[in-house]
Amino acid sequence: QINPLRLNWIDEHSGGIAGKTVLDVGSGGGFPGIVAAACMPDCAFTLIEPMERRVEWLQECVDDMDLQNGTIIRARSDEVIDRIKHHEGELKPFSVVTCRAVAPMTKLAGWTLPLLRPQGRLVALKGRSAQAEIEKAKHQISHARGVRARVVEAPVAPGLESTHVVLVDKR
Repeated sequence: QINPLRLNWIDEHSGGIAGKTVLDVGSGGGFPGIVAAACMPDCAFTLIEPMERRVEWLQECVDDMDLQNGTIIRARSDEVIDRIKHHEGELKPFSVVTCRAVAPMTKLAGWTLPLLRPQGRLVALKGRSAQAEIEKAKHQISHARGVRARVVEAPVAPGLESTHVVLVDKR
């Protein structure tokens, strides 16, 4: 049975998420970022998206849904990494980084793992090739201080194929 009040795959695989900071990379259509922010009001969500029209739509969603825990930033991941490194603004490394259909793990490791605080976790929704992507990206994951890369299946709904989720911890 689906619990509409929380996204089990994020909560379950991030060591309990209450009170944590979550960054959704490439938020585009709002999943998982907008949905997760709506379901988990006790977490602070930041959604980054480089395309202006998508940013405008995401901001409309946050405003229309009155999501007090959602912030939208028009930026690419590398720009946010630089802002965190140079202490620009209020951005700090995040507890959890999520993404869906952004890029293969060979690129995603460098775009997401530097955004995590130590002991943070990447939660990346991927397809059936998730394990093969991890194998190809071992060097990039390690270089970005990622450890324990693994794939778990996240049930979607009865009768539907599970989603493959890549989890990577940050040293």
